Amino acid sequence: MGVSDTLLKTELIQGSQAFTKSKVNYFYSDAEGDLEAGSPTFQWYRSTTENGNYEAIVGETEDNYTPASPVDTGKLLKVKITPSASTGITAGTAVMSSATIQITSPS
Repeated sequence: MGVSDTLLKTELIQGSQAFTKSKVNYFYSDAEGDLEAGSPTFQWYRSTTENGNYEAIVGETEDNYTPASPVDTGKLLKVKITPSASTGITAGTAVMSSATIQITSPS
């Protein structure tokens, strides 16, 4: 059981690379066919490079994140999603998203 496909969608201010908000879209699947138990858990991360070390953003555990200036300027974001099933093996496998584009001017 786990999140078989994780997508990170971002809304951009037209004409720039400035984020207004990042929102998670994901597809849930379970090998046993069990339904998802409510919402998964989320944890947002930031890094200065796409393949660098990502540090958890304290307190950012929702399915969306609004970058803050100046701490997020120049950073890339990822989100880790951990699903859970309503029956059977309930603990899901955490999946990390791909990185966003580099944030140049968060609101």
